[in-house]
Amino acid sequence: MQILFSSETDPTLNAAIEERLFRAAPLKPTLLFYRNAPAVLLGRNQNPWQECNIRWCRSNGVAIIRRLSGGGTVFHDLGNLNYAFIVARSDYDQQRYLQCISDALQAAGINGARLCEHFSIWVGDHKVAGSAFALSGRAALLHGCLLVNTNLEQLHQALHQDPRDHFIAATVASVRVPVKNLCDINDAINSTTIQNAICVTARTLGFTGEVATIAARDFSDDSAFATAVRNFASDTWTFSRTADFTLERQCPSGSASLDVSLGRIRQAILRSPDGCHNLPQLQGLSMEDALDTLELLHATDDTENTTPQNFAAFP
Repeated sequence: MQILFSSETDPTLNAAIEERLFRAAPLKPTLLFYRNAPAVLLGRNQNPWQECNIRWCRSNGVAIIRRLSGGGTVFHDLGNLNYAFIVARSDYDQQRYLQCISDALQAAGINGARLCEHFSIWVGDHKVAGSAFALSGRAALLHGCLLVNTNLEQLHQALHQDPRDHFIAATVASVRVPVKNLCDINDAINSTTIQNAICVTARTLGFTGEVATIAARDFSDDSAFATAVRNFASDTWTFSRTADFTLERQCPSGSASLDVSLGRIRQAILRSPDGCHNLPQLQGLSMEDALDTLELLHATDDTENTTPQNFAAFP
């Protein structure tokens, strides 16, 4: 069983590395660590417009990527330590592997770290780590992120939802919970101490040996890796595969109802005190362009917006 650390910080490359290790044949049980530049990572079946502030993310260089795994939306930056257990499906035990992470936090000096329902890790009243999983053939992937020294202000901005919006969709929205950095619990903590502690506790699971470095160049002859990189970077994978949904946006003149399919407006209606009105000028537009057009048509009062609350979403 190998232990690897990715030297990459591009979230698209790390997602592709994780996928290739997960889909490798024959499977080699792996504990992978990596850190990402700022990014929002969506659960496989989530709605990006419901989960994050797309406009803010794009304006601030925050990537938006759809994961292989289910679960909720998370924010990554270089203050996160991300881990992934890639094992045979027959060896997969979610409770066992996450208890390893919880035990490592305790050993590193995070007193009170505990594994809670929905396979998340809490300290007191705050969440410090979430997890998600994927199964494919004979392989299992369990991964998660640890908030070590994350920029929480950016996290809240990236995951902020416009209070004027209401979504009608089959997808399950992330649960918003209070979060906290591990370094705010113990200022001696950093990513290296946490990684080392996990490596020690992972020995009980059969992961031994020194940590070896892996990088995108190690897959230079792997066409499937190149395909994975393109997929994770594409709007088709991240946005267009979102299940059809309806967005209801409150406006001073009423409520706009936008039916969305493949990321574009299929039908738009404004319900106001004097009746329902079609908005044909919105049809066929992307979500971002449609909302811009709606703002121009029905200027909203800035006081209706609120500042981001001190909460974030986790799987």
